[in-house]
Amino acid sequence: AFFHFLRSPNFTDEDIILYLRSTIEQTRLLREKHRVTGNWLTFAMIGLYTSGVIFPELKEASDWREYALRTALADLERGYLPDGMGVELSPGYHNLFYNYLRMHDLALYSDRGDDPSVQALAKQCERLFEPYVALCAPDRTLPKYQDGALVNVPERLGDAVQRYPHRADFKWLASGGAEGAA
Repeated sequence: AFFHFLRSPNFTDEDIILYLRSTIEQTRLLREKHRVTGNWLTFAMIGLYTSGVIFPELKEASDWREYALRTALADLERGYLPDGMGVELSPGYHNLFYNYLRMHDLALYSDRGDDPSVQALAKQCERLFEPYVALCAPDRTLPKYQDGALVNVPERLGDAVQRYPHRADFKWLASGGAEGAA
Protein backbone atom coordinates (compact mmCIF):
# COMPACT_ATOMS: atom_id res chain seq x y z
CA ALA A 1 0.00 0.00 0.00
CA PHE A 2 2.80 2.41 0.92
CA PHE A 3 4.54 2.15 -2.44
CA HIS A 4 1.24 2.52 -4.26
CA PHE A 5 0.38 5.63 -2.25
CA LEU A 6 3.76 7.17 -3.04
CA ARG A 7 2.59 7.70 -6.63
CA SER A 8 -0.36 9.79 -5.53
CA PRO A 9 0.00 13.57 -5.42
CA ASN A 10 -2.42 13.48 -2.47
CA PHE A 11 0.07 11.51 -0.37
CA THR A 12 1.99 14.39 1.15
CA ASP A 13 5.42 14.42 2.75
CA GLU A 14 3.68 14.60 6.11
CA ASP A 15 1.67 11.49 5.18
CA ILE A 16 4.86 9.65 4.24
CA ILE A 17 6.47 10.51 7.57
CA LEU A 18 3.34 9.54 9.50
CA TYR A 19 3.07 6.21 7.65
CA LEU A 20 6.71 5.32 8.22
CA ARG A 21 6.64 6.45 11.84
CA SER A 22 3.52 4.38 12.46
CA THR A 23 5.09 1.34 10.80
CA ILE A 24 8.25 1.68 12.88
CA GLU A 25 6.29 2.11 16.12
CA GLN A 26 3.99 -0.82 15.39
CA THR A 27 6.87 -3.04 14.38
CA ARG A 28 8.82 -2.18 17.51
CA LEU A 29 5.75 -3.10 19.54
CA LEU A 30 5.51 -6.45 17.75
CA ARG A 31 9.19 -7.04 18.53
CA GLU A 32 8.75 -6.33 22.24
CA LYS A 33 5.24 -7.51 23.09
CA HIS A 34 3.86 -10.70 21.64
CA ARG A 35 2.53 -14.05 22.76
CA VAL A 36 4.85 -16.96 23.46
CA THR A 37 2.99 -19.26 21.06
CA GLY A 38 -0.33 -19.59 19.27
CA ASN A 39 -2.04 -17.97 16.34
CA TRP A 40 -1.52 -14.43 17.61
CA LEU A 41 2.21 -15.02 17.62
CA THR A 42 2.14 -16.08 13.96
CA PHE A 43 0.47 -12.79 13.03
CA ALA A 44 2.97 -10.79 15.06
CA MET A 45 5.95 -12.52 13.44
CA ILE A 46 4.68 -12.14 9.87
CA GLY A 47 4.14 -8.44 10.60
CA LEU A 48 7.61 -8.07 12.05
CA TYR A 49 9.24 -9.95 9.18
CA THR A 50 7.24 -8.04 6.56
CA SER A 51 8.35 -4.67 7.94
CA GLY A 52 11.94 -5.87 7.80
CA VAL A 53 11.55 -6.95 4.18
CA ILE A 54 9.59 -3.97 2.89
CA PHE A 55 11.80 -1.37 4.55
CA PRO A 56 15.29 -2.91 4.48
CA GLU A 57 16.87 0.53 4.70
CA LEU A 58 15.65 0.99 8.28
CA LYS A 59 18.42 0.35 10.80
CA GLU A 60 16.29 -2.19 12.71
CA ALA A 61 15.14 -4.13 9.63
CA SER A 62 17.77 -6.85 9.86
CA ASP A 63 17.03 -7.40 13.56
CA TRP A 64 13.29 -7.56 12.85
CA ARG A 65 13.77 -10.25 10.21
CA GLU A 66 16.21 -12.28 12.31
CA TYR A 67 14.09 -12.02 15.45
CA ALA A 68 10.93 -13.04 13.59
CA LEU A 69 12.67 -16.10 12.14
CA ARG A 70 14.19 -17.13 15.49
CA THR A 71 10.85 -16.70 17.25
CA ALA A 72 8.95 -18.60 14.55
CA LEU A 73 11.42 -21.49 14.68
CA ALA A 74 11.15 -21.62 18.47
CA ASP A 75 7.37 -21.60 18.18
CA LEU A 76 7.48 -24.53 15.76
CA GLU A 77 9.17 -26.48 18.56
CA ARG A 78 6.98 -25.43 21.51
CA GLY A 79 3.68 -24.51 19.90
CA TYR A 80 3.01 -27.71 17.97
CA LEU A 81 2.53 -31.25 19.21
CA PRO A 82 4.50 -34.26 17.90
CA ASP A 83 1.65 -35.08 15.49
CA GLY A 84 1.92 -31.59 13.98
CA MET A 85 -1.25 -30.11 15.51
CA GLY A 86 -1.00 -26.73 17.17
CA VAL A 87 -1.31 -26.62 20.94
CA GLU A 88 -4.57 -24.68 20.56
CA LEU A 89 -6.07 -27.95 19.25
CA SER A 90 -8.33 -26.14 16.81
CA PRO A 91 -8.25 -27.10 13.12
CA GLY A 92 -9.32 -23.57 12.20
CA TYR A 93 -6.63 -21.88 14.26
CA HIS A 94 -4.08 -24.45 13.15
CA ASN A 95 -4.32 -22.97 9.64
CA LEU A 96 -2.62 -19.84 10.93
CA PHE A 97 0.79 -21.52 10.98
CA TYR A 98 0.58 -20.51 7.35
CA ASN A 99 1.91 -17.09 8.38
CA TYR A 100 5.29 -18.78 8.80
CA LEU A 101 5.16 -20.00 5.22
CA ARG A 102 4.33 -16.46 4.14
CA MET A 103 7.56 -15.41 5.85
CA HIS A 104 9.32 -18.03 3.74
CA ASP A 105 7.64 -16.67 0.60
CA LEU A 106 8.68 -13.11 1.46
CA ALA A 107 12.23 -14.31 1.98
CA LEU A 108 12.25 -15.92 -1.46
CA TYR A 109 10.71 -12.82 -3.02
CA SER A 110 13.36 -10.59 -1.46
CA ASP A 111 16.31 -12.86 -2.37
CA ARG A 112 16.76 -14.12 1.19
CA GLY A 113 15.84 -17.74 0.46
CA ASP A 114 19.38 -18.98 1.08
CA ASP A 115 19.18 -17.97 4.75
CA PRO A 116 19.46 -21.24 6.75
CA SER A 117 16.71 -20.05 9.12
CA VAL A 118 14.36 -19.49 6.18
CA GLN A 119 15.11 -22.97 4.86
CA ALA A 120 14.59 -24.50 8.32
CA LEU A 121 11.26 -22.70 8.61
CA ALA A 122 9.94 -24.26 5.40
CA LYS A 123 11.29 -27.69 6.33
CA GLN A 124 9.73 -27.63 9.80
CA CYS A 125 6.36 -26.49 8.49
CA GLU A 126 5.99 -29.69 6.46
CA ARG A 127 4.84 -31.69 9.48
CA LEU A 128 2.18 -29.09 10.24
CA PHE A 129 0.25 -30.28 7.18
CA GLU A 130 0.04 -33.81 8.60
CA PRO A 131 -3.02 -33.10 10.80
CA TYR A 132 -4.95 -32.40 7.58
CA VAL A 133 -4.20 -35.95 6.47
CA ALA A 134 -4.91 -37.52 9.87
CA LEU A 135 -8.15 -35.65 10.58
CA CYS A 136 -9.63 -35.44 7.09
CA ALA A 137 -13.30 -36.48 6.96
CA PRO A 138 -14.79 -38.29 3.94
CA ASP A 139 -16.02 -34.95 2.58
CA ARG A 140 -12.37 -33.79 2.66
CA THR A 141 -12.84 -31.21 5.40
CA LEU A 142 -11.60 -31.14 8.96
CA PRO A 143 -14.00 -31.45 11.87
CA LYS A 144 -15.21 -28.02 12.89
CA TYR A 145 -14.94 -27.55 16.60
CA GLN A 146 -14.01 -24.71 18.90
CA ASP A 147 -14.46 -21.39 17.10
CA GLY A 148 -12.29 -22.09 14.07
CA ALA A 149 -13.57 -22.00 10.51
CA LEU A 150 -14.22 -24.96 8.23
CA VAL A 151 -11.00 -26.21 6.63
CA ASN A 152 -11.01 -27.44 3.03
CA VAL A 153 -8.29 -30.10 3.00
CA PRO A 154 -7.68 -30.32 -0.79
CA GLU A 155 -7.27 -26.55 -0.89
CA ARG A 156 -4.74 -26.56 1.96
CA LEU A 157 -2.85 -29.54 0.65
CA GLY A 158 -2.80 -28.16 -2.89
CA ASP A 159 -0.27 -25.62 -1.73
CA ALA A 160 1.54 -28.22 0.36
CA VAL A 161 2.06 -30.34 -2.77
CA GLN A 162 3.82 -27.41 -4.42
CA ARG A 163 6.06 -26.96 -1.39
CA TYR A 164 6.60 -30.64 -0.61
CA PRO A 165 6.21 -32.55 -3.90
CA HIS A 166 7.63 -35.77 -2.39
CA ARG A 167 4.53 -36.20 -0.19
CA ALA A 168 2.31 -38.75 -1.94
CA ASP A 169 -0.30 -38.50 0.84
CA PHE A 170 -0.63 -34.75 0.29
CA LYS A 171 -0.99 -35.32 -3.48
CA TRP A 172 -3.65 -37.98 -2.97
CA LEU A 173 -5.89 -35.78 -0.83
CA ALA A 174 -5.29 -32.62 -2.88
CA SER A 175 -6.16 -34.38 -6.14
CA GLY A 176 -9.21 -36.27 -4.89
CA GLY A 177 -7.32 -39.57 -5.19
CA ALA A 178 -6.24 -39.03 -8.81
CA GLU A 179 -2.53 -38.72 -7.91
CA GLY A 180 -0.24 -39.78 -5.10
CA ALA A 181 -1.06 -42.56 -2.65
CA ALA A 182 -3.63 -42.99 0.10
